[in-house]
Amino acid sequence: MQLKKYFILPGLILLVVVLLTACQSTGQKLNGSTVKQDNVEPVNTAMFKSQVNDEGGVTITVSPQDLSRDASSWDFKIVLSTHAVDLGQDLLQVAILTDSTGAIYAPIAWTGSEPGGHHREGILRFPLVTEDASWIELKIADVGAIAERIFKWEL
Repeated sequence: MQLKKYFILPGLILLVVVLLTACQSTGQKLNGSTVKQDNVEPVNTAMFKSQVNDEGGVTITVSPQDLSRDASSWDFKIVLSTHAVDLGQDLLQVAILTDSTGAIYAPIAWTGSEPGGHHREGILRFPLVTEDASWIELKIADVGAIAERIFKWEL
């Protein structure tokens, strides 16, 4: 009988550890209530590299900022540089964001340099893209006599 006590106590401890581990991995508490788990994975912004287009005597560098699903907007740092033409374009008028679902998003804000000059920098903000999208394209038209520049990222 003494021998059974030595096997029962470690067996019970092992059972409790297994149950606690199982409940934590499924998102449940021992009292039966569940912990909410989001099935939406956040977008990994570290994988979005800056892209450069240097056609038409104007260099445009686009760097995605916060493209997470919980962001209030999807932001892109835009840097324009030239020694050939005046950068007088209103980026709110010449930029759009599209996605793999066919949706088109107009920019909602530009915070940065005013139109004009040879060097401009700022943040171009867009509304959040649908969760169904597998890629996005930022299109900037009519800068440096180039009809359209396209910057694309896989989501």
